[in-house]
Amino acid sequence: MREKDFQSKFTRWAEHNLRHSGAFELKLTKGKSIPFTAVADHQKDALLHVKCTQIGYKIPDVGMGQKPFDFFILRKEHAYVVCMFYTRGCKTFYMIDIENWISEENFNTRKSLTEDRAKEIGFTCALG
Repeated sequence: MREKDFQSKFTRWAEHNLRHSGAFELKLTKGKSIPFTAVADHQKDALLHVKCTQIGYKIPDVGMGQKPFDFFILRKEHAYVVCMFYTRGCKTFYMIDIENWISEENFNTRKSLTEDRAKEIGFTCALG
């Protein structure tokens, strides 16, 4: 599985299972951990804005089909880093609140997040 495959599966899962709005940054690894640097500073900043204040986004006109609308704002919504530690047949992923991710990055002695730690600080979910 690649991250774009995970994105497709997560999108379908979210449409059927999530009961709230939010912003999600997906990360997939085939290893034992995800480096904290995998979530760029601008991504963390944007997720924090979604959770704590607001962020607006103009959907680009790319000429590929119809876009749903021009612009949206997320104001004080859920914001997660969504992690999958992929092994063959894996269907489990972890939704980690952006503030928990940043705290873990700042205070963990490791430079990466392990699956065991993701279980402790996030919500465990499963794809269909």
